[in-house]
Amino acid sequence: MVLDPHRAAREAELERVKIRLEREAYKGEAVIKELANVQVASNRFHDNARPGFLVNPLTGERLEFDRWYLEGVALEFQGRQHYEPTEAFPDPEKQRQQRARDLIKLALAREHGVRVVLIHPEDLTFERLRAKLEGLLPLRELHEEDPVVQYLRTVSRRYVRKAARPTARKVAAGTV
Repeated sequence: MVLDPHRAAREAELERVKIRLEREAYKGEAVIKELANVQVASNRFHDNARPGFLVNPLTGERLEFDRWYLEGVALEFQGRQHYEPTEAFPDPEKQRQQRARDLIKLALAREHGVRVVLIHPEDLTFERLRAKLEGLLPLRELHEEDPVVQYLRTVSRRYVRKAARPTARKVAAGTV
């Protein structure tokens, strides 16, 4: 017998969140999507969306929003590799190409009336996400007793701490 059907539903959702996060290759992007699932009061979105207008004019390549809300807002997670070579993405030329794609994406989005919200590793908290999305999308109030909220707070804190740590390359180069 289920004593609290709402709690049971949230526990089941927590298990689904854990599975989705385990499966994702890009953890920061996955965390921001889960934070948004809890906080944004809209299910009118597409993940990894490639709208027809988002085509690189130099290459013909279809570009992608991490999450595109039909209300005209896109979320883009921008890890360090979008700004500098990293241990996981060490090739400076590929990093420059990534940066060019990012800038083209921003210009095309603006041209088509889509507001792109850039999310950096330090933004992976409910509070920072709310500040970025306030006035752009309908937002829900958080319920701190919700096991999904509690779990995502733990996961996001861990991610932010890990992202803030200096890399071996920066330590060796003395740029920390």
